[in-house]
Amino acid sequence: MKDGKVVGTVVSFLDITDRKQTKQALKASQEQLCFALEGSNLGEWDWNFKTNKLKRNERWAGMLGYTADELNDDLQQGIDLQHPEDRETTWKTIQDHLDGKTDHYSIEYRMKTKSGSYKWIHDCGKIMERDAQGNPVRLCGTHTDIDEQKKTRDEIATLLAEKELILKEVHHRIKNNMNTIYSLLSLQSEAIKEPAAVNALQDAANRIQSMSLLYEKLYQSTEFNTLPVNHYLSSLVEEIIANFPNSHMVQVEKDFQDFTLEAKQLQSLGIIINELLTNIMKYAFVGKDSGLITITAVRDDGHVTVSVQDNGIGIPESITFRNSKGFGLQLVMTLSEQLEGSVTMERKNGTRIVVEFEA
Repeated sequence: MKDGKVVGTVVSFLDITDRKQTKQALKASQEQLCFALEGSNLGEWDWNFKTNKLKRNERWAGMLGYTADELNDDLQQGIDLQHPEDRETTWKTIQDHLDGKTDHYSIEYRMKTKSGSYKWIHDCGKIMERDAQGNPVRLCGTHTDIDEQKKTRDEIATLLAEKELILKEVHHRIKNNMNTIYSLLSLQSEAIKEPAAVNALQDAANRIQSMSLLYEKLYQSTEFNTLPVNHYLSSLVEEIIANFPNSHMVQVEKDFQDFTLEAKQLQSLGIIINELLTNIMKYAFVGKDSGLITITAVRDDGHVTVSVQDNGIGIPESITFRNSKGFGLQLVMTLSEQLEGSVTMERKNGTRIVVEFEA
């Protein structure tokens, strides 16, 4: 100004485009967060360590039947709402996070509703700010109402426990019945004198034993309809061989590939192995001081090959699976057909029988 008159003006401009855009982006981000929380039914909380205040949003309060105005920012109120039995575990989990032992925390506990009942809540939290000394300044997180899911999980757990109890009872009864049949057959074989009858009873007892072992393995397995071949056949072979008084003179070599079969297939295969080993132990090493049995089982591209071989005196050329007077070889052929497979016999340096099927 000069002599009271305006002689000029100075105008300055400040470009606030970036600031305006930042505010708009922040507002949009906050709106997106609100929409996300609304859509996911999450309750939000914010714990300020300097003021020791705990802010909660409307949805957090609504989970417990309150409005936000009915709850204050006092931290102790939040603690008092927790179920007394859950507080120690909950606050240990939170303290571990405050001490820097975890990147975040996640825990389930019960909270008291306005009606006085308790509801299961899933609480997730993470430290958002620490001071220069590393002390927590702000902890934020979310609450999720998991009461229905928790009740459903508990009901399922109860049903599974009841099912397990029933399975144990059924297993106990079936196992006892199989053992009873096996014992009766064994006792009867000792009480009679006719060699053919004795052999028939002993063979029947051994078949029961192979099925009983399969049942036991299936019960112990995590899968009730499949079982590792090596797990089942290794035990089966050992038990069958141990039944014979000449087992000490026989060397057994086993090579079972690690693959699984269905229980129905294993049952047939187990009886086949039982029949073949029983025949070998009875007849293959007559007049010999020692013997060797080699058993293998492999699967290649869905094709299973099981081989049982001995270096005994061999099976005469005149005997086949179909014309054998004994029941064992005929049963092997029948079970191989049930597997929709084939069985062949090789007579060289003893006997080798091969069963093949798809699985």
